[in-house]
Amino acid sequence: MEREPIKYEDISRLYYRLFRTMGILPSSSSRRTTLLRVYFHVTIVLYYSMSMFDGLRMLGHNDIEIEYVFEEVVIHGICARFLILSCRREELAELLLSCEKLWRMLKPGEDRVVKSYEKIARYLAHYITWTTLVAIFFYIVAARIVKLPPAEVNGTERRMLPFRFYVDVQRQPWYDIVTVLEIVVVLNIAMIVSTIETTGPFLITMACGYLRSIRNRLLAIADEAEGRGEISRLSTIRVVSCVKFHQKIMRSQLLPGHREAHEQRAPRPGRVHGLQHLARRIQDTEERPQRRQVRAVTTLEPAAVVHCSVDSRASSQREQGDS
Repeated sequence: MEREPIKYEDISRLYYRLFRTMGILPSSSSRRTTLLRVYFHVTIVLYYSMSMFDGLRMLGHNDIEIEYVFEEVVIHGICARFLILSCRREELAELLLSCEKLWRMLKPGEDRVVKSYEKIARYLAHYITWTTLVAIFFYIVAARIVKLPPAEVNGTERRMLPFRFYVDVQRQPWYDIVTVLEIVVVLNIAMIVSTIETTGPFLITMACGYLRSIRNRLLAIADEAEGRGEISRLSTIRVVSCVKFHQKIMRSQLLPGHREAHEQRAPRPGRVHGLQHLARRIQDTEERPQRRQVRAVTTLEPAAVVHCSVDSRASSQREQGDS
């Protein structure tokens, strides 16, 4: 019973949904995409500024917490990677389109090989998402349980916000409003973290799956040639197709600027890719018997000419003697 082929949309649905939600990839409406992009940029600015203002306040009191330094390293990394991903969204869209084109070129059964590699990135995406949500949940619960000491003598205990904010808020209803605002911002940050942390692994695992399919093709060709004891012309054609598929994989993983430079760069003498070298060796092996035959004919040709000339001379002398 033949298995149904796996569709590219089935394995890329999670990543495309994240990209479209954040406005990195275009959705059904260009206006909606722009609004989503602006919304998440505002979210990242709020998240960054809330932490920075709290740090400036601590710096003014000359009281910097050591955990704040580590938090800032993580926050700067999240903001920087999000901005890079947003600025280079066209190149990301081109890479995703190349992955889809390569998926269409797979042979039956190879889609499951690629999917086995893609599962690693999917598990990573689920792991990062759930761990981030659990951490946010504990921050919210801790803010409800933990109380700060009073700021004045004989004062009341103060409530703590779940996350850092511009100012200390204690009065109602502003405390609840700020708490809801922080939760919304941090949930959006959780989505951003899941996206930026899994974009690279998704592309890497897809490329590994495609390269694995090429390896399986070459091993199948080698086993077939070993069983026959010779390399047929069909095997050569199949190896050349593997070379072309490999070149398309490598070109698809290059960014547009690097791709143009790679195509314009002249190949160095003696620098041949491994698969191309293998294809040339197979062609040489196939053409070697023909070359030997031609060489043998070329070697025997002068002797045959000499033999024919001696026979012609002897026959002419006999004819002259008879006459």
